[in-house]
Amino acid sequence: MSTAATIGTLAPGRVTWEVEVVERQRGLTRVTRQGTDLRVRVGDERWDTSPDGEGNLRSLLVADLRSDGTVHLVTRCAPPALVVSADRVRLLPEDGSTDADAHLREDDLLVMCSASALDDDPRGLVDLLAGGPGPARHGHPARLVDRLLRGSLVGAAAVARCTR
Repeated sequence: MSTAATIGTLAPGRVTWEVEVVERQRGLTRVTRQGTDLRVRVGDERWDTSPDGEGNLRSLLVADLRSDGTVHLVTRCAPPALVVSADRVRLLPEDGSTDADAHLREDDLLVMCSASALDDDPRGLVDLLAGGPGPARHGHPARLVDRLLRGSLVGAAAVARCTR
């Protein structure tokens, strides 16, 4: 399953976010509008669901994509996100903590992958970044997120591009 969401404002200095998500078995994604911002959730259903029917999540990443280009990311039992810019790829959070803030520039990407997607087949992430940060930044988010999960049968992923 693949769904898309786009948000933006026309005010000077504001950005538009292009977000593409992919869900495979037991993967969960949600994109919701929060005023002029977007909240993107990527996670995995717990394989051993609780008897009370609560669909607890095995892993979760939540990114608040703000209209000024900043991102606040929270991870819970999940791999860090990747920020792909013109000259480098960095982890978010970089220091192993569970939350972080970053400012993305035009055409920077935020790549979020659930734990089970990377556990199942990390080759999509390796392939996405094989040519360095430049080529990855210039693909359309829909193609990038499909490439990211190309070999994985489970999990979820999202790619968000910051545009002006």
